[in-house]
Amino acid sequence: MSVVLAAGRVTVTAVGPSATTQGLYPVPTTTPCSFVLTFHNATGSVPIQPGDFTIVDEMGNLHHPRLSVDGAPAPSRIPAGAAVNLLIDDILPSGSGRLRWAADARAPIASWDFSVEID
Repeated sequence: MSVVLAAGRVTVTAVGPSATTQGLYPVPTTTPCSFVLTFHNATGSVPIQPGDFTIVDEMGNLHHPRLSVDGAPAPSRIPAGAAVNLLIDDILPSGSGRLRWAADARAPIASWDFSVEID
């Protein structure tokens, strides 16, 4: 999706969740989940703050995931022309959810629906 901010514009692609636990009995109630958000075609300087990313599970619980890039802390900005793969990790329950990006705003400006399957 293309996201337009006051500081610039960026195309964002979301993939995940991956790295979920599969094939355990009894089925666990939660599992580690990883998402990758790829930011590319940035114009301007796009802000990236850890608090801007949240996950809401199907029970309405709010999660504050960890962010990293290649094992290091996430950058505070995506510079113009750069491509960044942002890794988002959390432990989530099975079921549906929504990954949200607020981008320095009070309300999310972008969101991605997903399903966690751990059976």
